Amino acid sequence: MVNLEPEKAGLTLVKTPDGQTIYLKVQIADRQITVQAWQKNLGTVTLYLLDTVVEGNSADDQNILDQLYVGDKEHRLKQEVVLGIGGVRLLQALGITPAYYHLNEAHCALVILELLNQAKLKLGQNYTFQTAENEVRQSLVFTNHTIVPAGNDMFSEDLITIYLERLTRHLEIPIHEFWKLGKAIDASMFSMTLFALRFAKKVNAVSFAHARVANERWPGFTFIPITNGVCRSRWLAPEIASCWPLTKDPACTPNDFWQGHLKCKRLLLAEVKNRSGANMQEEALTITWARRITEYKRPLVLFHQLDRLKALLHRGDRPLQILMAGRVHPHDTDGKEIIKYLHSLAQESDFAGKFQFIPNYDLKLARLLVSGSDIWLNTPLQGYEACGTSGMKACLNGVLQMTTKDGWTDDIEWESLGWTLNSERVSDDIYRLLETDVANLYFDRGGQEYSPAWVERMQRSSQLIRHRYSTARMLADYYQKLYV
Repeated sequence: MVNLEPEKAGLTLVKTPDGQTIYLKVQIADRQITVQAWQKNLGTVTLYLLDTVVEGNSADDQNILDQLYVGDKEHRLKQEVVLGIGGVRLLQALGITPAYYHLNEAHCALVILELLNQAKLKLGQNYTFQTAENEVRQSLVFTNHTIVPAGNDMFSEDLITIYLERLTRHLEIPIHEFWKLGKAIDASMFSMTLFALRFAKKVNAVSFAHARVANERWPGFTFIPITNGVCRSRWLAPEIASCWPLTKDPACTPNDFWQGHLKCKRLLLAEVKNRSGANMQEEALTITWARRITEYKRPLVLFHQLDRLKALLHRGDRPLQILMAGRVHPHDTDGKEIIKYLHSLAQESDFAGKFQFIPNYDLKLARLLVSGSDIWLNTPLQGYEACGTSGMKACLNGVLQMTTKDGWTDDIEWESLGWTLNSERVSDDIYRLLETDVANLYFDRGGQEYSPAWVERMQRSSQLIRHRYSTARMLADYYQKLYV
């Protein structure tokens, strides 16, 4: 847990035009708590952050928003009450009336309760729950970002009753009737995802593959596929942008692109040495796996046949090296064991200077990895990855993909760009490709400094993201398919 000092982070308290701090009241079970908000301007966007560290709140209530990842379901539900109800009330206090409330994930689904409350006030004597429900539905859209159960909150009937009954009573709907609006299909639990789905005018998934799986997971709802994108100006390395700016088409010369890539690679390897002490080789084909460490993303597939891997790493004429980085959910004990194993493996003599798990994964390291690697390895179990964007960032910088087909990668024909892995034999495919096709393409240079065929793929990969996977395209899709 990080103790944030808001002012030092560039945040300011949200106040009225005459300088008074805006305080919001939110019902938590049998009591009301006070919520304040902080803001930060990011370009043309204003970020608002809710805060319960307010005088008059109990110590427990001041800690409701103390950390993002909590294992306690009751704590989590209190957070979602503050976010959903407090969030709408903040906008109202600021005089902001959205045409649509766009819920990203169901953690904010209790926005719906406050919208129902506002509809009740507006309708007055004409209020019925069904009338309010229909009105709210016209202003609500919902994006699901994951199929994985851990990302779709569910709560027991007891918790829902304790924390929401007073709110539903005000809406003149008995708690047992409200319960049905979120009752999970396959469990006696309240699903925030189903609650959001049942109130949304339109819903979307974040890739075509995700939409197919979501339609099966939640039958009766039509998920519109809107594939994620990346902010090109943020993730394109300056060393690549200087030779091939986003405003320029067609690409720069292959040699200029390769030289830009080598600059990125040197910066990456210098940072690896700074963080871990490991001396990696610029000449080696550098394979990177970096993302959240969790079982379905299969971070250990490279190590299923250690003897075969060691033979690959110690081919003197065609050197390979592997970089890994990532963070784990604080309550994921299996993920923590994976990190321990990777750290211990990197200490073995056979892996010295050949494999490194880089500590303290952060944005700085992520930028260097997605620009300085040669291959971006993506190994999720098929059917579990909603989209994934790290590969887009790497592709943008010309880093070639070696991937199972899931999420966004299922949209692409990779034959002339990178390499696909069969999800059921992923380790064997990785070893086979590194032993043959990939190594051949990278090291067969015909007397030149680089492989023309390799750099051609790099440039095609970058062009793919520039044209099809930007946040500008994504937002245009949201406007056309979800809002209009």
